[in-house]
Amino acid sequence: MAVNEATKVLSRMRERTQRAYVWFAGSFLKILFAKMFESIRVQEEDISRWAVFLKKQIRGKRVVYVPVSKTLIDPLLVWYVVIRYQLPVPAIALDEAISTLGPIADLFRISGGYFIKRDITSRSPLNTAVTAAYTQVLLREHNSLAFVLEKARTRTGKVQPPHQDGLVNMIMEATLEANQNPASLLKSNGVGADDDPSTPITPVSPGGATKLVSKDVVFVPINITYERIPELSILTDEVLDQRPRAPTSNRLSLAVPPPSQAMVDRAKKVHSGAIGGELSDEGRFGRALFGIGKLVSVQDVVENDKLQKRWVLAIRVGLGCHAVRVSKVVEKVTKAIQEGQRRATILSPVSLVAAIGAPLDWQDGEDMDAIIFYAFRLLDEPKNILIDGKEISDETNVRSNDHADNIMTLSYFANQLIDIFLAEALFSVVYLSYSGKYEPEQDVMDKFRFLVQLFEEEFVFPWDPEEKFREVVEQFVTKGLLTITNEDNVKNLTFMVNQQSDFTKYHQLCFFASLIYPTLDAYWITSCSLSALENVPFLPRKTVPVLSQWIATHLIAGRRTIYREVLSTEASRNAVNIFMALGFIRDVMEKEKLTPDAQALLYDLGIPTNETLVEMANHDASPAPVPVDNQELMMKLMAQIEMNRATSNIADLCTQIDGYRFGANNPKESYQNAQVFSKCQKQIKSILKSDQSYAKKKNLTLSREEDDMIQLVYSLKQSAATPLEGYKASRRVSEVYNLRPQFIPQ
Repeated sequence: MAVNEATKVLSRMRERTQRAYVWFAGSFLKILFAKMFESIRVQEEDISRWAVFLKKQIRGKRVVYVPVSKTLIDPLLVWYVVIRYQLPVPAIALDEAISTLGPIADLFRISGGYFIKRDITSRSPLNTAVTAAYTQVLLREHNSLAFVLEKARTRTGKVQPPHQDGLVNMIMEATLEANQNPASLLKSNGVGADDDPSTPITPVSPGGATKLVSKDVVFVPINITYERIPELSILTDEVLDQRPRAPTSNRLSLAVPPPSQAMVDRAKKVHSGAIGGELSDEGRFGRALFGIGKLVSVQDVVENDKLQKRWVLAIRVGLGCHAVRVSKVVEKVTKAIQEGQRRATILSPVSLVAAIGAPLDWQDGEDMDAIIFYAFRLLDEPKNILIDGKEISDETNVRSNDHADNIMTLSYFANQLIDIFLAEALFSVVYLSYSGKYEPEQDVMDKFRFLVQLFEEEFVFPWDPEEKFREVVEQFVTKGLLTITNEDNVKNLTFMVNQQSDFTKYHQLCFFASLIYPTLDAYWITSCSLSALENVPFLPRKTVPVLSQWIATHLIAGRRTIYREVLSTEASRNAVNIFMALGFIRDVMEKEKLTPDAQALLYDLGIPTNETLVEMANHDASPAPVPVDNQELMMKLMAQIEMNRATSNIADLCTQIDGYRFGANNPKESYQNAQVFSKCQKQIKSILKSDQSYAKKKNLTLSREEDDMIQLVYSLKQSAATPLEGYKASRRVSEVYNLRPQFIPQ
């Protein structure tokens, strides 16, 4: 039985590569990419360094290409580029879900793709064993592999944490060849064995030091910047949970020639109506900028003796158990790969019109007008950007279209800057939250730590918070934004810049903080929406993003927030995870709390019976362990939170988050925002009122708590943009909620 099942698993995942198929796939991709992109650009110094390094040292080494997951075509683009530069052609590890995509799945398979279950919770031990063995065989046969660290494409443009699916472990095992002779590996490292001579798996270096690696693996971090994402409209619809829109016939944004003065002149004429806007379909997605980071050698990582011993002990656990925690070696390799990807980021004019101290693809001879109009055309000027007037001049007013999907499209590109300026952006939020002249450094550091922990699900933090805090403080002191003073052995930070003292530097701070403010507002609104738990004791977890979106529309209409990015349901889901980790809410199984009749009604409303419910956490009981990597950081964070909350309720958290928002140091704004939580509670309570509840219409008698919860879910289903049955909304979010345009600067 096991042999037959293993054979079936292998037949489903295996590749179908042949030389004729490779020729066909290469020719097809050349034509496809020529149609899609104006050009595929690889920095000359990167590719020369990369190719020379690999070609000189390829003997005795294996190569693993790791691109950042942004689109479905990332692995294909990597495959095409390495063939173009005559580098080792990889087998491509792909999620099993891609195998259902028809022709593109076939293209992946003939290009060397094989499909695996990346979700370890749905992967049996046998499937894991077959996946590990086949991955190791492919790596030995091809001497090259390609995969992405993330679970799926980024839907918001933000960097995602690595998916702990064991794939890196499998590659490490292939590197260490532990599956062939684990006993000799343990003996060679002094674990439960005598001092035997070295084996072929653990050769001895000339210096006498024992090596774990018999054939080194080199990871190649890759970050591809697309000036336009091919499936961006689909990703935006997923973030807003709305039905994909029909393709438009707007052709102005399709062709994107390289920026030049001729392009500027033509863009002005098109905008003024002097000439038509019909352009060619070729190059509709601009340029693909291929960035390559510092190579990560497994041999270099495992040379540390302590890490070697930790890895050897980790091998004893085995991949068959579904342990989420990876070994220290794998963790270090993963962090090194992501750091390489981060440093390989290339900013295009679409993400940043003017360069701000980061690598920017700006060619010689191009002026500012060329860059700006080039970015406008790629951003779908008539669709996402509105330009007042017929003629363009320095006084022309440029603003964004206020529809939620247009805003989310623009925010995708802006979010690509966050990873580069993350620490500066967080510190700028803290800086602008103070209204006083100076504050103790420890208090400022506590607020910085709080933001780091609050956004743990939203961003990837590759640095230690305390070290980064001190580094950013030094930068701000150097720029004249801060001064450090000591009074009574207490170090104080003096804030030197405000809107009156230095207009330019103040707006630079506002720019950095604006990268965080939309997400911060989304978390604030999610905490406001959880005021529903004051009216109903528990709420299906699936309805919280829908409720948050409903609350967000009211706060946008009431001008309590200027960011339409708060309509994103993804940020709301991440916020719920963090609030649960902080201990403000907890989840319970639906079957533990609800009667069968209540479960049946929820099922009719689109809530499955295995759905979890969220409720206020019981702070009288012992706190549950918090799943964070840095327990010391969590202890400091909780100590800081405990200073301002004795009862530990969600209202206190809402108030605390509000203290970081834009305008928090304005007394009038602060007073009005302080009333939002109670007003949201009243607004939610109002939709519970009905002459006849949904349960009574179904001739069922429930308890008051269950009846109110069912009525809330039913009311949200009737009024919200996102149906709970799992179907996408038929209209855009802005149209469903009848949101009017706002002319408040974003």
